Amino acid sequence: MTNIEKLEHILNVFAKRILPAYLFQNNPETFLRWQGNICKQVAILSTFIIKRYMGDEYVKVEAWEGFFEHKQLGEYNHCWNYIIHADDPEKNIICDFTSTISYMDYCEHNDPTLHIQSSPNAVVKHENNIQMIGYQEIDIESNLKEAEFYTGAKGEDLIEELTLLLKYAKLWEDETEPILHSGSEQ
Repeated sequence: MTNIEKLEHILNVFAKRILPAYLFQNNPETFLRWQGNICKQVAILSTFIIKRYMGDEYVKVEAWEGFFEHKQLGEYNHCWNYIIHADDPEKNIICDFTSTISYMDYCEHNDPTLHIQSSPNAVVKHENNIQMIGYQEIDIESNLKEAEFYTGAKGEDLIEELTLLLKYAKLWEDETEPILHSGSEQ
């Protein structure tokens, strides 16, 4: 298993099990009212996991929010991460995890929005009935300073608690253990 596959596994468990359970536990009524929509929380909170495990060849993790128009469903938003390689744009990665979608794909360009519509794995496929009508980069740091929607907790507190849950699930290595690198085998 490559290190990217390992990271994908960690993010998959985080986005489908750990984070939804944590948010639901803190505010079940609101979580159910919003039908468990947490793509923005995943895009913001998974950055600390990505930064820890991607290795030195990746220099930046961004979070993006796209706005879409669906002919039958109307307007909606969706959020994802974009991971930037230090010197090879073909190794940039779209990282999209929600409770129903999970994938990491090399995007082969520097545009964090084009690939989200063209990947066969993407939650938002480029079809005649779906159109991206806008997008914006999410300011991760300022969002982590604000109260999270379901819990009301600040990002630093959330990251501390979520790291503990990742440790319990044996998905978080201690500082003394090796950090994963994207292209190597372990």
